[in-house]
Amino acid sequence: MPPAQFVASTMHMSKLEKEELLQQAFQQLDVDKSGTISIEELSTALKQFGVYDDAAKLLATADKNADGMIDYTEFCALMRNQNEGLRASA
Repeated sequence: MPPAQFVASTMHMSKLEKEELLQQAFQQLDVDKSGTISIEELSTALKQFGVYDDAAKLLATADKNADGMIDYTEFCALMRNQNEGLRASA
């Protein structure tokens, strides 16, 4: 396998693994399996993990379509933005 092909396949696997982790995290937060994370689900999760941030503020940040819930696409965007912020501050 040529080196460029190896790097490309490795990057693809890494992306798939990250996507799988995002799906798992979303499913853990979506307790009622509705396909969205409600303010109640978000608040409960934050408390479970000992994070006492304002769930309403976090939801408002992520809720791009303003329906009062976080769908999978919004969740992924939020997580990717958080990771970018962490990298930038490191």
